Amino acid sequence: MPALVPLLLALAALPAIAIAAWLAKDARPASRGLAIRMALVGITILLGALGLYWAGDDGGRVLKLMLAMALLVNALALSMWWHVRKFAAGKGA
Repeated sequence: MPALVPLLLALAALPAIAIAAWLAKDARPASRGLAIRMALVGITILLGALGLYWAGDDGGRVLKLMLAMALLVNALALSMWWHVRKFAAGKGA
């Protein structure tokens, strides 16, 4: 049972990795940067699942890990938003 939550979290990273692969094939100028950022989101979630498995039942470690993972994923989401805005304004590349 303790490995169920990290396993579910790791499975939740798969859509982010699939979206990154899909974006990598797209020919639009902003797609390459978005693909890299989505792949980093997937990797962050996978590392979070690994850390959650490592933390086990230690509530303090779990809390710190979840806060760090939420911060990183949201920072990457902001980075994607800025990336798209840059290309929408015509300042891309």
